[in-house]
Amino acid sequence: MGNPPSGYPIYATRLSCCFKSTCFVTLVTLSIHSVFTWKREAFYWATVLVTFALGTAAGDLTADSFAWGTLNSGLVFTAVILVPLIGSKWLRFNDIFAFWFAYIFTRPLGASYADWLSQSHDRGGLGLGSNWISLALTIAIAILVGVMASRRKGSGRALAEAAS
Repeated sequence: MGNPPSGYPIYATRLSCCFKSTCFVTLVTLSIHSVFTWKREAFYWATVLVTFALGTAAGDLTADSFAWGTLNSGLVFTAVILVPLIGSKWLRFNDIFAFWFAYIFTRPLGASYADWLSQSHDRGGLGLGSNWISLALTIAIAILVGVMASRRKGSGRALAEAAS
């Protein structure tokens, strides 16, 4: 893979900020509770694609290029993802900021741990294999979505209107 350019983190941060700024200026809000038009949905899915790409790159950067390994990268991203939790609870972070901050770091967090579980022992992993990890995570996500959907009251639009 080789080492990334030394300015990669700065570039990635600028790219993300530019994208979010364009989204905010165009739509006036970054709240996911306001995704009701095709334009807002297009921005939302573009954001998903950008954050997945940047998240994957961040996970690879820390694990491979910085040689932290997948487990140490996972631990670092675990600490980073606690920032919006702590910020929301005790530092009065804006809810929308906290959501997007956490959302951006879910990709490298999950990928780091999934890589650690699936990669071979000689690459620093547990060697469980990607097929088993993919199957286990798919089942776990399906169960969580089912549980959350069964506990949810009202439609998405009604909840969003009540929140605003």
